[in-house]
Amino acid sequence: LAAGSDLHTGLPDFDRFRLGGLLSFSGYREERLAGRAFGVARLGYFRAITPHLGQLRPRYYVGLWGEAGDAWPTARAASLRDLRRSGTLALAARTPLGPICLAYGRAWDAAGRAEEAWYLTVGRRLGSLEGE
Repeated sequence: LAAGSDLHTGLPDFDRFRLGGLLSFSGYREERLAGRAFGVARLGYFRAITPHLGQLRPRYYVGLWGEAGDAWPTARAASLRDLRRSGTLALAARTPLGPICLAYGRAWDAAGRAEEAWYLTVGRRLGSLEGE
């Protein structure tokens, strides 16, 4: 769970809370959602699917997670009725060159409209890929 608010301090537009992109409502492009308040619930599973065979051999992982939440213009505008949902499937490898991840995300707004995105990252740390 994560949440935030500007507490009515007049947070400038360039400093608003931003959601979207890999590991943050993956179905939306990077920073697609922004507001002076946000709330997110995330539940997922990330697991190694091959044994650890030494530092020079890749180790492969699969991940699946879902999210619900949104970013709102004010904390008072926040509502459970208009939550966005997102699901992500990822395949990753820990290699001598660093982590490599291929992921697909799909997101839906409260009206059921969907967006999707694909990600390929090299060298970006993804939680469980950092170590054993």
